[in-house]
Amino acid sequence: MQSWEKNLYTVWAIQILSLAGFGFGIPFLPFYIQDLGITDPHRVKLWTGLMAALPGLSMGIMAPVWGMAADRYGRKLMLIRATLSGTVIVGLMGIVTSPHALLALRIIQGLFTGTVSAAATLVASGTPESRSGYALGFLSSSTFIGWSLGPLAGGLAAEHLGYRYSFFIGALILLLAMVLTLVLVRELNPPGPVSGVRKKGGDASEGGFRALFLSLIPLMTILLFLRVSRTMPASFLPLRIQELLGKLEGSSVTMGYLSAAAGFFTALSGIILGRWGDRTDKLRLISLCALAAAVLEVPLALSKDLAGFSLFYILLAFAAGGIEPQLQALISSRTPPYRRGLLFGVQTAFGSAGWALAPLLGTWISVTWHLSALFLGGALFFLAAALVGLILIGRIKN
Repeated sequence: MQSWEKNLYTVWAIQILSLAGFGFGIPFLPFYIQDLGITDPHRVKLWTGLMAALPGLSMGIMAPVWGMAADRYGRKLMLIRATLSGTVIVGLMGIVTSPHALLALRIIQGLFTGTVSAAATLVASGTPESRSGYALGFLSSSTFIGWSLGPLAGGLAAEHLGYRYSFFIGALILLLAMVLTLVLVRELNPPGPVSGVRKKGGDASEGGFRALFLSLIPLMTILLFLRVSRTMPASFLPLRIQELLGKLEGSSVTMGYLSAAAGFFTALSGIILGRWGDRTDKLRLISLCALAAAVLEVPLALSKDLAGFSLFYILLAFAAGGIEPQLQALISSRTPPYRRGLLFGVQTAFGSAGWALAPLLGTWISVTWHLSALFLGGALFFLAAALVGLILIGRIKN
């Protein structure tokens, strides 16, 4: 096994732990808010939107800064920073006594965490270009496996122990992820002087970076549309499940089971489409998957029972699961190694803008119309992403 493969599988396992740690409590914030005293349905939706939107805004502000720090000081250090920050912040969420304090911690979380971006930057910097699609696709599966196992176990913990203990357990898991990063992860392509890259033919000038950045804006726009389309319904998924069940009791467990199933199929999609993307036109694959996802959003909006809703939600997870890794591979392949931290930071900023916009739109749609209308809004953004991808086919080389 080559060094880049060992590092990939190590970071993959650490990411599962990291996202499971976050997933132990974060997905249940709409229920935790009610536990903290917010019970009016409209206020619950408003607070749910704020809890989901503001971390995306703060993460978007800091992501380029952490990206530049990764290029200068090392990608491993950034993964340590993200997991250690997550340990402290998630642990503190378990002791808050008001929704205002919880919201403040969510904003701080956006400023100092970001394990997904840190891990992707580390893997991309040490993986051969010919295997980047597979590596980033495989790595993306860790996100969804972790985000599946966390809510699954966290839902059971919340149901039997209470939401506070879910955050405490999540913090311990994140601490384990930080320790494993410190001990096991290797920096395969450590930051070096930019002049050395220029000798190999790279353009280290600010003008060269500006031209590179402008050429990647269309791809990052697709990412923004995708984040809106996926996050807008997902932020309110606990409330939709509660609505379909007709009661709060049992909603946490049901949410955990559905998240686990969707995460499994998202991870499977990332691996399958990651291999396929290395052998075909990535933009065409992205566009087809986005179109399929748009179609699947419609029956989700029309579903009146939990079983039918769950089936289409899982199919949507598979259709959309492999899109972002292909975008990351395209961006990575067009970016010199010494700039990947910054470019992945900028990419995270675009994605975080989608994370911030989606809950705000979702709050407005759910209050003005109905929770089911969120899925129709998601379909429109999937269509927009597919349209941009189809326009770019032939203009951007894989």
